[in-house]
Amino acid sequence: MRVNLSHRYPRVMQLRDGSQVTVRPMSRADESALVEFFQGIPARERFFLKDDVTSRNVIRGWIENLDLSYAVPLLAFDGHNVAGNAVLIRHRSASLAHAGEIRVVIAPDSRARGLAVTLMNELVEVAREAGLREVLFECVAGIQELAIHAAEYLGAEVAGDLKAWVRDDQDQGHDVVFLRLKL
Repeated sequence: MRVNLSHRYPRVMQLRDGSQVTVRPMSRADESALVEFFQGIPARERFFLKDDVTSRNVIRGWIENLDLSYAVPLLAFDGHNVAGNAVLIRHRSASLAHAGEIRVVIAPDSRARGLAVTLMNELVEVAREAGLREVLFECVAGIQELAIHAAEYLGAEVAGDLKAWVRDDQDQGHDVVFLRLKL
């Protein structure tokens, strides 16, 4: 996934509520801001993320191993604070080289402003520019409902689900919903 991001960012984007955020790719200078951002995400939601985002070592690993041919991580800043984090991940296998996955996390005080849709849409455009033909959104039903609605707003359709696929800290099963957006 070769994409020239220098012409796109940083970029001021207006949200549905009229407020503005500055969007740009993650950089080495973002470690502390990202740790602070993820600490502000409710523990119940963080539990279902794919990495332990409360670990400074995990965040540092993302930054030190940044490979834009594999992943394009975008941050949305409201002033000096991270309001949202989104990433487009390209599959490395030849059979899935046409597809990517988009993940998004929004700070609680930045929700219901259109930020998730804005970041998802931005990464859909990056995916198109990179020549991808479709993107996948993988969401936990009942936990990541806003992400599901944002993906559907962009035109993604439910491709399937896995019943009780993930378990919470009380060992309660939750469905995982897969949404597919053809580009």
